Amino acid sequence: MENRILNLSLCLIEHFCIYSFMRKLFVSKYSSIVPMIIVTTINAIIIHIMPDFSAFKILICVISVFIGSYSIFKIKPYICSAFSIILIYSFCITDVVIGNILSVTLDKQFFDVFYSDFKMRVIICIITKLINIAIIILIYKAFKKSGLNLEKRIWVLFNVVMLVFLLVTVMYMTIYPTTTQDNSSAILYMTVSISFLAMSIIVIYFFTSICTSFKQREKLYILQASHDSIEEKLSVQKQNSDKLQKIRHDMRNHLINTKILLDTDCTPKIKAGTEVWALSSESR
Repeated sequence: MENRILNLSLCLIEHFCIYSFMRKLFVSKYSSIVPMIIVTTINAIIIHIMPDFSAFKILICVISVFIGSYSIFKIKPYICSAFSIILIYSFCITDVVIGNILSVTLDKQFFDVFYSDFKMRVIICIITKLINIAIIILIYKAFKKSGLNLEKRIWVLFNVVMLVFLLVTVMYMTIYPTTTQDNSSAILYMTVSISFLAMSIIVIYFFTSICTSFKQREKLYILQASHDSIEEKLSVQKQNSDKLQKIRHDMRNHLINTKILLDTDCTPKIKAGTEVWALSSESR
């Protein structure tokens, strides 16, 4: 009974972290938090009733997170699937790494680390979930800073890469308990799991770097377009200013000539000059 309550609590914590991440990164379709709480509870119950450490459970978990996220957030499907895989993968790989480290440290079998003693399991689960939350926060900060405006094909490739990471992790979780486990093999598995986690972090880092580069290039394009528009407007204003300057120059010459003619009392010539100036102004 205690294990069932703990498992359900862990499922609720995991899914609450997942949907809190989504809510921070994407715009919700609803102003209330109630739909998120309902989806979190339903998903946690579905995952809770399924057997532990099964590939089918991981698949259902990814699908349920995808459906839940897509139903309550404004998000494109290929982006939603990418983050569904990333978040589930982060929980799986963290459990694997922590389990292997404690297996070597405590000199116990992998599953004995989690299930031999209930109090010890509670402590380990708390530590693991705190690490999960820290990883999710780092992922959130990386993507929040870099932006998500990439082409669809790049997101699809990223989906494939992260899906491969998740599948390898699930295979590891399935095959590892059936292997002969001694101290040397435990150290080997621990090294492999840590290296695999590091490799996936590098992949996510490179992807977010691409997002950042694309975002900066987009900003530069907007600034260049704005600069070109301003230059064009300044060019038009300069042309208008030159025309106005020429008109002022002609008017000043005409006024000087008119004054000279007035001084010499040549009224007919003034009229003729005025008509010529009027005709020349209309032609412009």
